[in-house]
Amino acid sequence: MRYNFSNKKVEFLLDELGEEYKSLLTEKTLDRMRIFDVDNIDLSELIKLDIEVKKYLKVKEKDRTRKRLWSIMALLGVLYFMTGFLILTLDYVRPDMSNSLTKEISIILSFSGALIFILSVYFSVFSINKLKRSKNKDTSYYVLINKWKEIEALIIQLTPAEYQRGNNNMVEYLRKNKMISNDEENEIFELLQTRNNIVHVPEDNIQISKEELQEQINVANKLITKLSKAI
Repeated sequence: MRYNFSNKKVEFLLDELGEEYKSLLTEKTLDRMRIFDVDNIDLSELIKLDIEVKKYLKVKEKDRTRKRLWSIMALLGVLYFMTGFLILTLDYVRPDMSNSLTKEISIILSFSGALIFILSVYFSVFSINKLKRSKNKDTSYYVLINKWKEIEALIIQLTPAEYQRGNNNMVEYLRKNKMISNDEENEIFELLQTRNNIVHVPEDNIQISKEELQEQINVANKLITKLSKAI
């Protein structure tokens, strides 16, 4: 999504941060590939690293906050339980200091701590599973978009610079040079169309089933395998 900035200071800062991100991405890719020449960077490796970095940004802040909350509650439950257990142990070690009130407090603290811990773990797992179910389709969309990025990177690697004038020219070059078949050419454009629909059409209006989406992902995997072997 493109944004029109009326505040030029914000736009300038984002441009600067973008340049820094580009440098860090390049440096990390070179380190992963154990090479020094930026011209020898594998575009598919660059795409994979970019995907890994952006995964964190895709997680909503409220989901991270919820996860931290349940972790804090679980820790609080452990502290309550341990405090109650220590008081109860002290009652047995020092019976002269023991009385019914301290025993009751220790039992209440231990029981409350155990209950808080169990409930925190349960609701944490429950909320995570619920979140996964609600995001299954989104995840599949995200997977397909990333698969297309890999395919596009591989296509660019296989195409000489003079033919890099858009996807149509590059894919046509690959077909004419027998790197892909006519059917695979059609599959590439179908994937591109699906990717464009996902990116540009509101989610509620996307007309593609879960099965069709998975089929497209399988096709993308086959294309990535074939194009990777051609490099």
